[in-house]
Amino acid sequence: QQEKELLNQQLEDAGMRIDELLGTIQELKDVQSLNEDAMKSPEDDHDQLKDLAQKYESIEVENKKLTEEVACTKMKLEEVLAEFEQTLTVTCEAHEKALREKQEECKILTGQLDRVTKELSNYKDASL
Repeated sequence: QQEKELLNQQLEDAGMRIDELLGTIQELKDVQSLNEDAMKSPEDDHDQLKDLAQKYESIEVENKKLTEEVACTKMKLEEVLAEFEQTLTVTCEAHEKALREKQEECKILTGQLDRVTKELSNYKDASL
């Protein structure tokens, strides 16, 4: 259960990091668009675009890394859930079998109790 919760938290964290990166990418695209519209010297524009391109590339690398991390975490979570389902199935089957055995024992004991009660009643009737 703790492993499942940990994996869920990791998956949620990775999703939030991806959302942050996507927001940053959009901000960078907006800045790039503003820079293209601005009438600055070509050298300034070139340097700014170069910086933006480097930032964009690093964000893309981080985004890819996080996407892979999310996929890995999802696979782990699916494995944990499958294992949990298998364990639950086996446990339920064992409990069901034990319950059937106890029900059979109860039937036998009830039959014995009915027989003894009848014998006691017959003995009581015979002694009167």
